Amino acid sequence: MSRRLVASLSALASLACALVLLAPACASAEAEHPARTRQSAADLAPSQTYEVRFGSELVGYLIEVLPAAAGAPDTRAYEPGTAVIADLKHTLLGYISPRGTTYRFDAAGQSHTVGFGSRSTSIAAFFLKNDPPTLIPIAG
Repeated sequence: MSRRLVASLSALASLACALVLLAPACASAEAEHPARTRQSAADLAPSQTYEVRFGSELVGYLIEVLPAAAGAPDTRAYEPGTAVIADLKHTLLGYISPRGTTYRFDAAGQSHTVGFGSRSTSIAAFFLKNDPPTLIPIAG
């Protein structure tokens, strides 16, 4: 065998070993995030809360998940940019992913996909409205 071929095979073997060693680490990093349920949405800090209004009518709240502090591990179930929707009693109804998929929580608190679209349209659907909502930040 030529030296070049031996060197290439050695490099490929090293890469394969590295990938095998990294696979469990990647899997465990994924496992640190809890399932996206009503219960796992109880603590979304850091977050920003908004009143959801249609005209002058307050119908509920939107909790925007903000990025974790730089360098801090983020083990929250919901990624930054997720909008969690709550009613007037602060009961969590569901959430909208950063990519626009809408999920509702069932009676057991499990999430189920119910649609895809703009954030404004999805918020209106949660509250059975047709007009676009107005979001008013709540000082925290």
